[in-house]
Amino acid sequence: SCDKQLWLRIFKCDIELRSLPCPKYIQPIHTATARDVQDWVKYGTILNKSYSTGHNEALVRLNMALQVTWTKLVRGRWLLVACSNLQLSKLVLYDLHDPELDICKSTFYFSGPVTEALFDDNGSQIFIAFTIGRK
Repeated sequence: SCDKQLWLRIFKCDIELRSLPCPKYIQPIHTATARDVQDWVKYGTILNKSYSTGHNEALVRLNMALQVTWTKLVRGRWLLVACSNLQLSKLVLYDLHDPELDICKSTFYFSGPVTEALFDDNGSQIFIAFTIGRK
């Protein structure tokens, strides 16, 4: 549905009242679209389901000083992690096949929080577009 009021009601009942996970650094509700609120509901619901299943086979703990705002597993081997605060973001690439997982392979910085990203892997190249929020 494209009804923002409906999604706000679902968000209030299903996410806020049940204290489910909500993305960090979301835009103000008065500027959000119905699609934005729908994505917040989806995020909280999926994370809650993942947390409640008890499957920890792929659990990896990373020591991050910033909030994780985006992750992407690439080709089953590489983990891209965007960590942000209100002033900056750090994009870190980890090799999950490396026994020393806490050592990152590459790091990139952005001047604001990563709020979302689009990812495309065509088999020979990988393209990533980030949305950087305001400071």
